[in-house]
Amino acid sequence: MSREITPFEKAVYAACRKIPRGRVSTYQEIAKYIGNAKSARAVGNALNRNPYAPASTRGDDRSSASSRRDFLTSRDGSTRGGPSVPCHRVVRSNGTVGGFAFGEKRKLSMLKKEKIDIRKGRVVDFEKIFCVI
Repeated sequence: MSREITPFEKAVYAACRKIPRGRVSTYQEIAKYIGNAKSARAVGNALNRNPYAPASTRGDDRSSASSRRDFLTSRDGSTRGGPSVPCHRVVRSNGTVGGFAFGEKRKLSMLKKEKIDIRKGRVVDFEKIFCVI
């Protein structure tokens, strides 16, 4: 049974979709962007419940049009319409990777596929690839 996505979550997901491939932003930056600068932790919680996570969060690296249904399949296996929300591109303000609903190893793998260099759990050249939304 799926639950309704809150207006706060919708705002977080919309902000997250603005982060381009190969760049990262922070929970704090998203909180500022949506007008609630003190809600970085709530942003993380919303991203943890992201029903629009890219398919590769489930170990499925296909990106063809034929896998569109899979691309929008949530963790619980239900299919929901909506755009992909690349929550793996959101890191902590100090450049460390932070948590991920599908595990840190999967997040690291996804970031590396986007040519984001990670060393000792931190984004290399964080200041250069940081995306101000």
